Amino acid sequence: MVPSLCANAERRNHQNESVANRRAEEPLPEMGLDVEQQRAWLAYMRVNLELTYEMNHQLLAESELSLSDYHVLSKLHQAPHRRLRIATLAREIGWERSRASHQVGRMTQRGLINTERATDDKRGTEVTVTDHGTRAFRAARRGHVALVQDLFFRGLPEDLLAPLTEALEHVYTNIVDRGSGHRGTA
Repeated sequence: MVPSLCANAERRNHQNESVANRRAEEPLPEMGLDVEQQRAWLAYMRVNLELTYEMNHQLLAESELSLSDYHVLSKLHQAPHRRLRIATLAREIGWERSRASHQVGRMTQRGLINTERATDDKRGTEVTVTDHGTRAFRAARRGHVALVQDLFFRGLPEDLLAPLTEALEHVYTNIVDRGSGHRGTA
């Protein structure tokens, strides 16, 4: 392992040990969560932050894509005709429209995607994948999936997969129903 990566890994391990040692303590009063809620929230945040770091690091090291590029290409590959409006793309990824527009601009300059006026009303902008974007996504997907298998699923006991999936689906539904993107629309 590269020396700087070793130092980063040691630092993160020390931080994780410190957080793990705090689990048994009383909840942090400023969090406003009980002990089990705090434990679940901090565990989720550690996994989310560390996995995001690892996925982005792996993609940048092994492909020409960042994790943000990968998110965009993944959503476009799931869409009918590999085409989405920028606003829809932003909503599906969980970004502000301006962030999606900037990301699309950078990816367009690199030849990964194209933009054009929406075919149905000419007001919106639609994003499509180029052949270069498809090749880059397919090449990156192999390493990305291997990393997810190794870091996420290998660390998850098989008997916890279904309950975790169900719990995350419930949380996601609550976020969609009650989150900022939907307030005032009910």
